[in-house]
Order: sequence, then C-alpha cells, then structure tokens
Amino acid sequence: MLQVHISEHKLGVFIEGDYHDLRMLYKAIEAVVYLGLRDMKASERALYSMMFDTRKAMEGEREFDVFQNQLDEAILQSLPVKDDTSIYYGYYVVLTEMMFILLTLHKVNKNIIEDKYYYYLRMFISLVVNAFEEEGIDNSTMDEWFKQAPTYSLSNYYHQYVEVWTLRLLEANEEERLALVEECLYDMVRFGEAYDSLVDEVNTYAKENSCEPSEITYIDSLENLEY
Repeated sequence: MLQVHISEHKLGVFIEGDYHDLRMLYKAIEAVVYLGLRDMKASERALYSMMFDTRKAMEGEREFDVFQNQLDEAILQSLPVKDDTSIYYGYYVVLTEMMFILLTLHKVNKNIIEDKYYYYLRMFISLVVNAFEEEGIDNSTMDEWFKQAPTYSLSNYYHQYVEVWTLRLLEANEEERLALVEECLYDMVRFGEAYDSLVDEVNTYAKENSCEPSEITYIDSLENLEY
C-alpha cells in the first residue's frame, strides 16, 4: 500500500510502497505527462523529476526497508510465495516541489487519462494532504487553494521559483518550515509578490550574464539533504 509521510526534519515528504505501488504511481504520472500536459512545460518538468525518482526507487537506488509480513504461519504455507519478508521502496520530495506537483495534479481532467490512473492520482493527492493534516495544516484550506490555482503553462520561471522557496525552507528551523510551506502554497496560487519579484530578478541576472533566463539557477544540488 502506498504511504506518504512528512519527513523527520520537515524538509520533504517521504513516499513509499512496494514495487507495484510505485509502478502504478509512475504509470499514472507518465499518463499525465504524455497525454495531459503537452503544453505545460513547467509542470512537465516537475513531473518528469518525480518520475525519475520513482523509477530509481523501484530499482533500489533510493531508500528501501525490509520487514516481516507477520502472517500466520498456516496462512503463509498456503501462499505460493514462502518468503515471509516484504520490501518497501521509497524516496523524498522537497516540500516546496511537492506543493507545485499537487497543484498540477489537482488540475488534471478526468477525461484525458484512464480511470485507473486518474483515481490513483486522486488517492495520492489525498495521502499527501492527509500527511500535512497530521502535522497541523488544515486540509480544507489546502483544498480551497487547489481550486483557486491557475494553470501553470505560462510559468517559465517555475524552477527558479521553487528553488527560492526551497532556500527559504532550508534556512528556516524545523518549527517554522510547515508554516513556510503554507505561505509558499498561498503565493503559488496567486502568482503573488514573491513570484513577481523573482521574475524581475531572474531577468536582471540573465541580462547581466548574457544568458537566457532559463539558465539562471539558485541551487546546484539537493543531494545529501537531511530530510
């Protein structure tokens, strides 16, 4: 069964499940990317990143946990597989990145992908929202923000936008991080002041360095984070 938890240090969400859980999540996101977001480059980029991490987790290159099934011995003997252990694979997604992914998935139209993928994504969204609710963030507030969210097809500054919020997340202490995520989500929905300020800043940097705005980056790597 797919599970989602807020990480220990409030930097990310931890997504875990058995091989089939993650494969279904991968296929559902893939369906959105290939059939539903052809003109939404910013959203496509975020989902490709999540697909990559999901696949790497399935290949055992992220986190994994081996545990006992705790099945009754008589039941176990009746099963075709005699091994009483299971493996759960998992990976982390930075909170700010997950906010954008949730906004994107929430806008997926039921008619553009197969039902099995649509409802799996709705379940995934619920799991993430419930994980936030367990940490004190009101899910009704999040749901209202999702409904107000615009389409992100014109957001050419998405990756820098998330990077700036991620830097703020890293600089905050653990007690402040979830409140900061709420602020981030609210600003994403409105394309608010933080976004407008970022656009001006990125364009200025690009002009000063004689490069395209898309080449400006604020974070080189998020490897080795203590989530």
